[in-house]
Amino acid sequence: MTYQWQKGTFTGNMADIPGATDATYTFAKPTLTDHLTLMRCVVSNQAGSATSASEMLFVTTAPTAPTQITSYIAVSTQVGASFSYGISATGGTAPLAYAASPLPAGLSLDPNSGQISGIPAQEGATAIVIDAANSAGHISAILTVTVTETAPAVSIDAWRLANFGASVTDPSIAGDQADPDGDGFTNLQEFTYGSNPLDPASAPAIPANASPMTTPFKRRLK
Repeated sequence: MTYQWQKGTFTGNMADIPGATDATYTFAKPTLTDHLTLMRCVVSNQAGSATSASEMLFVTTAPTAPTQITSYIAVSTQVGASFSYGISATGGTAPLAYAASPLPAGLSLDPNSGQISGIPAQEGATAIVIDAANSAGHISAILTVTVTETAPAVSIDAWRLANFGASVTDPSIAGDQADPDGDGFTNLQEFTYGSNPLDPASAPAIPANASPMTTPFKRRLK
């Protein structure tokens, strides 16, 4: 796929941003004149293109407090397995400082990035207060981390969100019977047999005697 970021205003046309052709775009050093700028991305491949929703940039002279924790607030992992979770928040002026307490044994937090990582040492569920803050205020949420002896099951909805992000609500991309990488296998088949739905070289190893699948079910993390 190729990417082209665009920007504009409510009353003007959206125009391509020169050189902004990566999957992510960083708005370098915004000024007050950039207040209320709209940005969007046009994603294309040989079959066509799709345009994202527009995001509005707010530029102020005073810092604003974060308004929402946007990362998952319930996650699972396995004893002795490497674990990583990032606290993310929206609406706040950077930089943000992050806090998380209490953490399960074996895990630690980087307060600058909001990354919780480590290797869980024991089973159990822990309710953790996670927080993102700056000089203008803070926002908190309760994160539940469940540590199990065996690998936790992953629901197809969680798998869908992890792979398709903002396109998770588009059935032509993230639907059970969709085939976004054009390799001849549906998302349901890619989920069931642990292959990458966005990589045509990652084909699911479907047994010859497997019956057609029409309903999703959970699978185990490898």
